[in-house]
Amino acid sequence: MNVRRIMSRNAATVKPDTPVKQVFELMKKNKFSVVSVIDDEGNLIGLIPESNLLLRIHEKHKGGEKIHLDPKEFVKTQKKIYGSTARDVMETGICAVDENMELIDLAGLMLETGLSRFPVVRGKKKLVGFITRNHLLSAFMDMEYDKDLNAEKITDEEIQNMVLKAMRSNMGLDFMHVKPVVRNGKVILKGQVADVRTQRQVEEIVKSLPGVKSVENNLLIEFLLG
Repeated sequence: MNVRRIMSRNAATVKPDTPVKQVFELMKKNKFSVVSVIDDEGNLIGLIPESNLLLRIHEKHKGGEKIHLDPKEFVKTQKKIYGSTARDVMETGICAVDENMELIDLAGLMLETGLSRFPVVRGKKKLVGFITRNHLLSAFMDMEYDKDLNAEKITDEEIQNMVLKAMRSNMGLDFMHVKPVVRNGKVILKGQVADVRTQRQVEEIVKSLPGVKSVENNLLIEFLLG
């Protein structure tokens, strides 16, 4: 599934020459936390997060002077505080995502950057929507719910085969060691393993498999049998 399927198309937009007062009013009226700045062709050129407007209010009313060692940073901050248009208060270092990006890749980007929302573009610049961490989590939760529904349709024979495959690939055990019996999703483990640790590991692996409702661990320990 890609970003386009779950993004919000209700993105708040203004033009670069929009007065800051109108940006405030737009945020207040629609409860937006960020406003996108676009040109006449609908291309994204900047973002105005609510933190920039909060900085403006704080610095204007605080009345103190900030010392900036970097002249460029000083000028940039002054524009955010005293500028009159969206162009003055917007951020231009934009991290946008393409509408065709896969959701799992977006999850990785959010983890990497620490950002919780992204503008969505078509091509390189055309703004088409916005996507947030909540959109992503909701989509993943729906997909997990669908998996749970599908898991209920897994047959006992399929579960038994999954158990045997998991034993071979993860622990090097086969039917000579672990003999699973499956009845209505309940797995009864029979056979014998080397030690208590292996016995517990087998049970945990089986519990993690789709369709398994419960596990009855009747595995015997070899050294106890000797």
